[in-house]
Amino acid sequence: FWSDWNRALAREFPRLTVVGEIFDQRPEVTSFFQGGRARFDRIDTNLYTVFDFPSYFAIRDAFIKNQTLKRLTDVLGQDHLYTNPRTLVTFLGNHDVARFMGEKGATLSGLKLAYTYLLTMRGTPQLYYGDEIGMEGDTDPDNRRDFPGGFAGDNRNAFTPSGRTGKERSIFKHVNTLLRLRAKHESLQVGDMKILTVSDGTLAFMRESSGDRVIVAINNSDGPARLDIPVSAAPRGRAAVWVESLYGKLRARAKGGKIRVSIPPKDSLVLSARRAGG
Repeated sequence: FWSDWNRALAREFPRLTVVGEIFDQRPEVTSFFQGGRARFDRIDTNLYTVFDFPSYFAIRDAFIKNQTLKRLTDVLGQDHLYTNPRTLVTFLGNHDVARFMGEKGATLSGLKLAYTYLLTMRGTPQLYYGDEIGMEGDTDPDNRRDFPGGFAGDNRNAFTPSGRTGKERSIFKHVNTLLRLRAKHESLQVGDMKILTVSDGTLAFMRESSGDRVIVAINNSDGPARLDIPVSAAPRGRAAVWVESLYGKLRARAKGGKIRVSIPPKDSLVLSARRAGG
């Protein structure tokens, strides 16, 4: 039924997107339902895409429970199971689960790192209302609290900067900056994603598309980290490159196929990279 229904719907409304929800943390399970090819049962679901629940679980494990960041790359390593991993809908939370900041052990710094990863990784990010200001809440229905503001009788309006708390302004600014970067850089929208280095507490990867290269470095450890990012693993080989912070605070030149960056604890960098002289 679903195969025929999705095919008929796409024929009538070719620009309509249908997203499937498969609440499972195993890519081998969720990928089975993305359309584009017949699976072992010889049926193509014709479903455009699915929610990336495996990345959701890995993100929460990494940035709430402080598990190894290799959890993130283990999920990405199975992207070949999907017909098109770029269309996967990535997210930090939704109406079916406790809010990120409602989880035991959640911190503002962890939420910021989670957003850095979410808004720079492959896929199509979805934001659940209120998470952009760090709203708290347990499982349903506590995760459906009214957004503070916009309703009669509200004592503050978090839709406006003056109506947000200091914590809310901090996370909102972080999310807003990342969304603007994503809108500006093609590589963050549709570019290839290459893991450059990963350890339990650190991760660096590159997004690249049509010469636009963005490097993301994350330090989830409790101490400062110095990363030698092997840019030689990416196209352009060992040529010298200019590295510039997309926040405008860092500019460095790297040679020998590596970029050395220092990252404070529980922090991240988003950098643009181009060939020297280019």
